[in-house]
Amino acid sequence: MKKILVAVDGSRHSDKALKAVKDLLRLNGSLAITVLYVIDIPNNVLAHQAGEISPAVFEEQARINAETVLARARDFFRIDGFEVQTLSKYGHPATVICKVAEYEGYDMIVVGSRGLGAVKGLFMGSISSKVAHLAPCPVLIVK
Repeated sequence: MKKILVAVDGSRHSDKALKAVKDLLRLNGSLAITVLYVIDIPNNVLAHQAGEISPAVFEEQARINAETVLARARDFFRIDGFEVQTLSKYGHPATVICKVAEYEGYDMIVVGSRGLGAVKGLFMGSISSKVAHLAPCPVLIVK
């Protein structure tokens, strides 16, 4: 195993996924780690259709949130001397996570067991569950 993709959303469960990856790095410091934040497009469309916020405002808020979560993840690893790559993408989280893993040749995906969309997950299935079913590689779901 050489490349690990860890998907985050800023929730405490994704923080646990980051901790699990850091533990793996302590065992094998040569792992290449990428932290991925996916901005969920359907939520953008729904918020706009409901008249809650304009698309431009949503996009700016989502970009700032992604940068904040990814910067926090980078700092989390740097404290122990580890460098990681970060990446943000737009789309449906499970689909994007799996496509990035496939196209970039990751050996494993790490996700938290629940994210910020827990209520939505009751109706549509959780992101971690969808990733486990769609992934082109092993998936570690961190409780």
